[in-house]
Amino acid sequence: RIERCYFLPPDVTERLKGHVARKERIIFVNPHLGSWEASGVMAPYYAGVDMVAIAKPVRNPYLNKMINSGNREKVRGLEIIFSSGAIRAATKALRDGRGVGTLIDQNTKGRYGGTFVNFFNIPVASSTAPAILKSYCDAHDIPAVIIYGTSVRHADGKVYSHSAYLPKPFHEYNDEVEVLQALMD
Repeated sequence: RIERCYFLPPDVTERLKGHVARKERIIFVNPHLGSWEASGVMAPYYAGVDMVAIAKPVRNPYLNKMINSGNREKVRGLEIIFSSGAIRAATKALRDGRGVGTLIDQNTKGRYGGTFVNFFNIPVASSTAPAILKSYCDAHDIPAVIIYGTSVRHADGKVYSHSAYLPKPFHEYNDEVEVLQALMD
């Protein structure tokens, strides 16, 4: 079903496999744009990325189980962790050699690590988790890279993955807000 519906371009697949081969942790950053759920499935399936994905639980427990478990966790290499305590679980995953997937446009309050950045020219509260996790990796000599990605349905009906790296090296940014704005841009 994944191969029928989702397409990870060969160049993206090879880049991801290269990071895995070099034992670099991948911090995936994705907005709620396109088929964001598909992004977390493609990297483990096509490129062998072992990762956790941070999800915000849905209030209805039955819907939560249907949305945040089930088919996504049947893909080998993908585990869903919840936003409550996510940084602790994500840093553990990074220490254990796994990647982390996060949605950055979650209306994250400041007391929970959020800050305002422009998203389609609208100020939105977003998570600084990608920059915090990368800083953690750098401070603990854990090789890591931030990759922005999204998955969009094309005219042929398949969902195609698109990805990009930060426009400049992580250490050249002044703070988490600047990193987050670069990702949102």
